[in-house]
Amino acid sequence: MALQNPLKSCAFPQKRLHVGRYVRLEPLEDRHIPGLAASALSAPESFRWLIYGPFADLASARARLEDLAGRMFEPCWAVIPEGGEAASGWLSFCDVSPDDAALDIGGVWFAPPLRRTRAATEAIYLL
Repeated sequence: MALQNPLKSCAFPQKRLHVGRYVRLEPLEDRHIPGLAASALSAPESFRWLIYGPFADLASARARLEDLAGRMFEPCWAVIPEGGEAASGWLSFCDVSPDDAALDIGGVWFAPPLRRTRAATEAIYLL
């Protein structure tokens, strides 16, 4: 007897604003890219566990972020710590499978000052 998924199928996750106590997750847009690209370029060691980066120059960082922002099937968010206006990282849903009611949180990059903070922990929790 095959097991049946009781949820059958779930709606695809919406790319929307998430607000917590310590962090705000905004859908990644063009306005976030300049600051994030500059931050990413200044922290090449932070890409050790990602499949992309470190970036050779600002143009390559911007190109990757533009790609992430435009992905329809891997929603991506800019991570903005409480009290700030500038994004300090990004994260996304990956391997979204509505038929299996499953997804992964991936593509996570936090600038060094954001790491190991309440904002970083809450960013994961909110998704």
